Amino acid sequence: MSLPNAKSAEPVSSRDGASHEGWLAETPVPDLLARAQRVAYTGTLVLSPADAEPSSVVLVDGAVVRAGGPWRTRDLEWEVLGRFLPPETLEFAAQHATDYGVDPFQAVERLVLLPHESLASARQSLTVLGVQAMSRFAGETRYRFLTPSVRAEGDTEPEVAVEPLGLLVECFLVDPHRERAARAVAGFEHATLSFDPERVRRVLGNLHGPMRAVLESLVRTPGSVQMLRERGLVSPDELTACVCALWITCEVTVRGHGASQTFAAVRQSAAPVPAQASSAPPAPAAVAEILSSLPPRRDSGFVRAQTGPPDGGAREHAMELKVEEAWMLAEADPARAAKIGGVVLKAVSVFPKNPRLRYYLARVHIKAHRLEEAISELEQVLALDPEDVDAKNELERLRELLPVLEPSQ
Repeated sequence: MSLPNAKSAEPVSSRDGASHEGWLAETPVPDLLARAQRVAYTGTLVLSPADAEPSSVVLVDGAVVRAGGPWRTRDLEWEVLGRFLPPETLEFAAQHATDYGVDPFQAVERLVLLPHESLASARQSLTVLGVQAMSRFAGETRYRFLTPSVRAEGDTEPEVAVEPLGLLVECFLVDPHRERAARAVAGFEHATLSFDPERVRRVLGNLHGPMRAVLESLVRTPGSVQMLRERGLVSPDELTACVCALWITCEVTVRGHGASQTFAAVRQSAAPVPAQASSAPPAPAAVAEILSSLPPRRDSGFVRAQTGPPDGGAREHAMELKVEEAWMLAEADPARAAKIGGVVLKAVSVFPKNPRLRYYLARVHIKAHRLEEAISELEQVLALDPEDVDAKNELERLRELLPVLEPSQ
């Protein structure tokens, strides 16, 4: 079975045309998405509330690529695009949309106001908001899996996949699933979390934000939920959501405390992992191989903090990692960007002679268009670490840029 109060359902088949249906009171939205992810389902999940028009999510190989329904309004689309565009540009796009009768995303795309990557991120953000809205549907909502999915005539909107584990985290941060996740994780708070190194290698490279921070930490030092909590990687709610997403999709398994009997995860549709692969943490050599083979995190404008020597101060390095994760969250969700400045300022106040933290502060100034403050901060970085290539390159770029902008200021 899946989470408490959620009845297990038969796996969805991506190879036949049969529809599987039921009620959200039996199998809530996060459980349905986890179930589809486990079997790499391709098709459409339709949700039909008793008092509203149906909503739907389109999945390809288990990943949600689109979402639609009455929740998707023009105001919401403009709100999402406003996270990526300055107000004056957004107003220009809105006028174009009105003049030519196109939707917000079409207007931005036609005017080439965002690069392809940013437009894709905006579509992903809109999809996440839609799935979160559907996660709040009441239990009397009926669901149906339809295979294959069918596009409406004339629908040319691109399909942009949302990383499945990250999407589940967003679902588990929505009430009432936040409480369900907390109850589920409480059942194995002190049990050992285990994983298959080869499977983690495939999954980890696609992650970012809190989920990547949690799984990377688990790979480096396997332990329990309580141990992860003590490391202070992310907020308590985010940690619970991440662990629940990993557990319900069987990316991690639970050893000890009878957890595997009391709180079983979603039934696996493929052959189970051999006992020896998931019953003990991987050897240190395997951990090093996993982490060294990963692609870099999504570029957020700075180089990831490097692990210092043992006498470099574990607390200081932990602060660097915390600042990096805060920045990654801001990159993944621009709505959080306003909070990053406070996190970095606090870190610099605690470790004022840390060049990497000061480099992050310079990036905050750049993001807020405070170029003179950024230049001053980068100069301090180089005073502390004259070999910092990133700071040198950025300082040179800003010194060339500032005279160009000054006449218009």
